Formats: sequence, C-alpha cells, structure tokens
Amino acid sequence: MRRRRYDEELLKKLKKQEEKGILYEALTKEREEPYFRMVLKRPEETEEDWSLLLSWSDYWRHPVKDGSGKPLWRIDEKGKNTKTFGRQTLPVRVFVDRPEDAFALLGMNGEKREFLSSLKEVDEKNGALKDWFIHYYPRIRNEEFYPLFFNIADFFQKQEEKEGYLREISIPGVDTKFLERHAFLVRTLWNALFPDNQVDSNEEMKEKLFVKDVPTPSICARSLDASMLFCGVRKFFLSNDDVARFNPPHKRIFITENKVNGYTFPDCRGSLILFGMGYGVLELARQAKWLADKEVYYWGDLDSDGFNILSSLRHILPNVHSFLMDRDTLLAYVDKEIKDTGNTAVIPDRLTVSEKMAWKEVHDHGWRLEQERIPSEEVEWAVEQLE
Repeated sequence: MRRRRYDEELLKKLKKQEEKGILYEALTKEREEPYFRMVLKRPEETEEDWSLLLSWSDYWRHPVKDGSGKPLWRIDEKGKNTKTFGRQTLPVRVFVDRPEDAFALLGMNGEKREFLSSLKEVDEKNGALKDWFIHYYPRIRNEEFYPLFFNIADFFQKQEEKEGYLREISIPGVDTKFLERHAFLVRTLWNALFPDNQVDSNEEMKEKLFVKDVPTPSICARSLDASMLFCGVRKFFLSNDDVARFNPPHKRIFITENKVNGYTFPDCRGSLILFGMGYGVLELARQAKWLADKEVYYWGDLDSDGFNILSSLRHILPNVHSFLMDRDTLLAYVDKEIKDTGNTAVIPDRLTVSEKMAWKEVHDHGWRLEQERIPSEEVEWAVEQLE
C-alpha cells in the first residue's frame, strides 16, 4: 500500500523560497549545513490513533531519496508526551542539508540545471550582471527577460547621447513595447551596470536614455469668434510643447480651468478661450510667451485658491485681468453653506481693490463660489461689457 505523505508543509515552504529566489541564490553560495530546517508538528489525529502516529513517525524516519539513493532530509528525535500513549520518542525537526536536495524534493532538478546553465552564460558574457541575475532570477525567468537582456545591456553600455522618443530606440531583437512591459527589470539592469549612476523611477530611466515624453494634448483652444477659425475648425487641443509656439491672431484671450465653462463660454469678437489645462494655468503662462502681447482675462473660482492663482499669474503676466472675480459677483451668487477649503490666512499681493474686497469676504466668512454657479446670463452680460 502506498504510504501517506506528510511533507505538504515542508514542500510549501521550500516552494516559497524557490519563488522568492532564495533557493537559487543558495546554489551560488558556500554555507554550512543545513540549508533549511523546520519544526515538525504532529497531526492532531495522531494523539488518539496509534496507527496514524506510527505512520507519521515512520514517514519522517524514512526520507525521500534522490536518484542515487541519497536521503533528501534528516530528522532530530526527542521524547515527547502524547495524550493517549504516554511519552514517546518522536521526530521533532526536519533538516534539508543542501539547496540541491530542496530542488530534488520539489521535483525541480530541470529548473536548477537551467538556472546554473544561464548563470554560467551571464558570467561569461557580462560578469557585472551576475549578482543582478541571481537576485532577480525568478522574475527574469517568469517575464522571459533572458536572454534578451544581453542586447539591452549592450545598448546601455554603447548608447550615444541622442534625444528621441522611446519608439526610436533600436536594440536588436527587442521592441520598445518589451522595454515598457519590463520597465522594472530594465531599471534594475541599468543599476547593475552603473552602480554610481542609479535610477529610482521610470522617469529617471527615460532621462538616462535621452527619451522624450510623448506630448499629451491637454489644453483646449476654442475660438469665440466664428469668423476666426483654424483650417475650418473652431476648437482643438494643444500639448504643452505646442502652446509655446501657438500664437493665434485673436487679440483677447480668456483662461479658465473649468472645461464646462470653456465649452459654453459665449461668443466674443476677436477672442479665444483656453481651458482644461492639465498641468496648470501658471505653467501655461510660463510656456506661452505670446500671451504678453494679448489682452488676457483669467476666470477662476472665487475662493482662496482662485485668488492665489490670479495673484501668481500676475507675477508672470502683470497685466492679466480677472473675469467675474469681484465682490458684487460673489455676494450675488454665493451659497453660504459651501465653505472654502483653501488657506485664506494671507492676502495675495497682486489683487486689485475689488478683488481684495471679494477675497476679504471669502476670508471673513469662509465662503466659496465656484465658476459654474454663476448663471450663463451673467457671463454673457460680462462679455458684452468688454465688447
């Protein structure tokens, strides 16, 4: 009859060491035996069933053997009290002396040979990567990063300082999608090759490879004058590198962060509105030098953050006007139950008198008036006053 197995916990713990790479690393190091030890816990049913107690004890006393007949574990025994059978000499610890024995127990001799063969190739081709390969081996294997990383390492060590997009990188046998999928291993590979020039993030890795970010269109430009279109188009999106070169013929520019307001803003002769900027109004102003030659209006929320942005914007564009950011507008439409969430402790330094009066109301009462709470009729009337 086939004997019952009791080594499930032992195999589970050894497998975890294999998955973490600890078992592979042990193959490469000199160490005193044993490689692994574990306290043996008797199954609860052996306390009252003599045959099960004998079966359990016998299992550990007769270890599994490898192909040459060598035992793959050994045990310590000690006198232990049992509930039913008094004091008995029983197995209390199991020892796996060598990592090779652990691989044999797991039935992973093939994986062991594959690792040692690959490690030998790494040592011969690029010894600087040996420790890296050992440390990350399970992940390298699972992500099929071997042997393509040899080509990547060769590229790293020979690359020229030439800026371009990721898709323009040419590595034999490696497409740039592969680099993106395996960004973590690519980064750790670089750190193994250049210990004095480490990277901690994908962004830093791009800098080392002179990779330019693909611009993301984030600023919507919408002409408010139906007679002033762009190739027949009234609205379109710009990326932050485009906005620096964008110089529309419109004399008046409105800037607002709220997308809904940008799409619903009323028509206005010779005017254009910019909105939806993902990287901020202030960055927009720094990039778009041409705004200095325009009549610029900023429309933000009537709260501490809105007035702080307006003030900071004037540090870049001193002549920028505010739009519907005065005390009368605040008092006319504020919902006194909606409270400001920003810091109103210090008054911004570049506000006009009417803006300061609005800011003081925000400060004294903790109010907040969001742009979308101002009726469309009020916005239309304010635009008419400008025209």
